[in-house]
Amino acid sequence: MVQEAIANMQAVVFLMDMDGVLARWCADGDPSKRGFFLSRVCEPKAKQLVQRLKELGYPVGTCSAVYQNGYAEHEKDTWLNINELSADELFRIFVPYGSDKSRVIKDVKARFGEDVKIVLVDDFSNNLKQWKTAGQLAIKFLNGQNNTKGTWINQGGAAISVEMTVDEMIQHLMDLIDTQDGNA
Repeated sequence: MVQEAIANMQAVVFLMDMDGVLARWCADGDPSKRGFFLSRVCEPKAKQLVQRLKELGYPVGTCSAVYQNGYAEHEKDTWLNINELSADELFRIFVPYGSDKSRVIKDVKARFGEDVKIVLVDDFSNNLKQWKTAGQLAIKFLNGQNNTKGTWINQGGAAISVEMTVDEMIQHLMDLIDTQDGNA
């Protein structure tokens, strides 16, 4: 079923958020302080999801907000390398903390083609709303700590969950892409 979906769809690029997706979110500490991100634990299922998407031939990158403090971007870069998510495996996009992530869509399209569908997997509803408004597919990553108000889900937003198997996540992503393409 997954192979059929892959064969029938247009080019797709996946962008993964880091805080709360690739790295488990933890509210302890100050995320603007040196060393905060380096102490985050990798979310194994999100890492496996990235690896599986890459095996299936998809370009996968990160799209993560960073404080403009001179070290946050370097720490996130280092964290990706430590957790074996190398620059060869994932292209990296960093945006200033608090800015609209959808501003990177133009650059991603310039790199992969105007017709590419760019899927953002993020844990923060505001990022997802901006992404969806920009005409791209936004998927909430339910990490066991977010969705406390149900804002995204209650408004019909798409999601995958850390409670799913990686194969279930992949199948759900393919179904969502296929549905958005009007093939379902």
